Amino acid sequence: MFFRYAQLYQQKSHDPCILPTVAPGGTVLIGDTVEIPEGARQDVTYVKVNCTEIATSLGNPKGANIVMTGAIIKLMGDFTHDAAVAAMNHMFAKKGKSKFNESNARAFDAGFNAV
Repeated sequence: MFFRYAQLYQQKSHDPCILPTVAPGGTVLIGDTVEIPEGARQDVTYVKVNCTEIATSLGNPKGANIVMTGAIIKLMGDFTHDAAVAAMNHMFAKKGKSKFNESNARAFDAGFNAV
C-alpha cells in the first residue's frame, strides 16, 4: 500500500520503513529536527516545517506535534480547517484534556499557515 503523504516529526521517526510507503509524486512533511539523508528519494516532495520553533514561540513547546498536524491537514486537503480543529478538540475533550483546546488550536493554526 502506498500513501500520498507521510509525516516525520522527529529524527528517530525517520525510519527507513516509512519513505518506501509514500507513492511516487507524494509529499513527505518533515519537522525541524529531521535531516533529509543524502541520497533520499527524489520522486517525492519534502516540506519542512520548523515545528519546534513555532510551538516554542507560541509558549507551547510540547505542541510541535499539533503544529505538524495543522500542516499535514492543509497539505492533504481532505478536511476543512474548522472540521479538523473541531475533531481535534473533541478528541482531547474525550481524554479529559479540553483545557488544552485553545493552545492546541493556536498550534494547529500556526502549522496550517506554515505551508
